[in-house]
Amino acid sequence: TIVPAELTVSWNKGNYIYNGQKQGPQASVINTATDEQVNVSASSATNAGSYISEATCQNVVGGRGKCSNYRLINQTQDFKINVVNPSVKIDSKSAVYSGAPVDANKAEVQNGGEVTYTYYTDNRCTKKTNSSHGVSTEGGAPVDAGKYYVQVSVGATGNTSSAVSSCIEHTILPKTVDVNWNQTSFTYDGRSKVPDVSVETGFDEAMILSATSGNVPGNYEANVICRSVHGGRGKCSNYLLNNAS
Repeated sequence: TIVPAELTVSWNKGNYIYNGQKQGPQASVINTATDEQVNVSASSATNAGSYISEATCQNVVGGRGKCSNYRLINQTQDFKINVVNPSVKIDSKSAVYSGAPVDANKAEVQNGGEVTYTYYTDNRCTKKTNSSHGVSTEGGAPVDAGKYYVQVSVGATGNTSSAVSSCIEHTILPKTVDVNWNQTSFTYDGRSKVPDVSVETGFDEAMILSATSGNVPGNYEANVICRSVHGGRGKCSNYLLNNAS
């Protein structure tokens, strides 16, 4: 009886992180029994998880050239492919009130699962936006002018961990509207005179203005302020008056 020669497998085990490619330890043997070169291969894996790699004889160079003439010892090796940590980056945004929700800039995400944007009113990202900011769902994109913050969350998958971005500024500026001075010259009749003023918001929102008045002949400097807004969000704070005096 001729039994196969025993060869001990040596393993070169690394630290593996998911990258979408096959990974695993490398196996090799040194043949001290004959002058034949025995080449081995080891099984690998792609997804994150724990595995057992098994070495097998691929071919034998020289001599009889048969794998059956050898038996491998230490043929298996445990290894693990770790999940990869996503990277997430988002730039701050500044926009002008438009009467509609203002979404954040699109985040740059490498690896990871579902991406979620949550909006806040504080720079620690602890107080979510609510209905008073024009959102239908808590933490949604705001409508009203103001200084907000946004944070991006990336969900975990089988191959990636979860991640959260830093708390980034998200600003909605009031829309600047021009005051139209429709009538500014009057004839004295003993009654107070108020300039006729108006503005066009550009939206389905009508602004009610108030201007200072005069009741005796002379030159005056009238100042205009927003008294109320009808329709839409109904807030004077969403507008900035230009040419208001």
